[in-house]
Amino acid sequence: MNVQEPAERTIGNIERVIVGKHAEVRLALVALLCEGHILIEDVPGVGKTMLAKALSRSVGCAFRRIQFTPDLLPSDVTGLSIFNQKTQDFEFRPGPIMAQVVLADEINRATPKTQSALLECMEERQATIDGVSRLPSGLVMTVGSPPSMTATTELVVPRSIPMILEAMSTPNEFLRMPNRPPAQGWTGTRASGIPP
Repeated sequence: MNVQEPAERTIGNIERVIVGKHAEVRLALVALLCEGHILIEDVPGVGKTMLAKALSRSVGCAFRRIQFTPDLLPSDVTGLSIFNQKTQDFEFRPGPIMAQVVLADEINRATPKTQSALLECMEERQATIDGVSRLPSGLVMTVGSPPSMTATTELVVPRSIPMILEAMSTPNEFLRMPNRPPAQGWTGTRASGIPP
């Protein structure tokens, strides 16, 4: 199977909303296809979240975002089993890490135990929940701003492809940006020819 044609269509679709970042878009797609992970460090407002959303929508993947905070629990990342009174049994409720594309924002703000839950999923491709190993199946994009990323970088770099998204540098790229917020104007359709 030739991967180049669907990949180019996917890149073209993503570049409808991510302007002037061809190398970064290509690298994100390569990481997804190779079942890798990405660390994106840059200032707010350069399109880190939009890149993750556009990539997942373009290939028809589930997308979830995790905002790491000091009160986030490991089960908030991985999921947990909840007792169902009707069936008298426990049901597993998957957490956001079970999505195919996950944006992990500011993991340095979380407790070490919660960071460990994410890093297990990234490194070992599994999440241990209630003693049962479950298999998350996707790309984790960890993002943050450079001044606060020191601890994150040390944890994530061995498991990721480091990448920096730089702010738009040319007026031509700025003019190619849509005049509307992307969430309102872009439907996020799958690139043509990409199988479901």
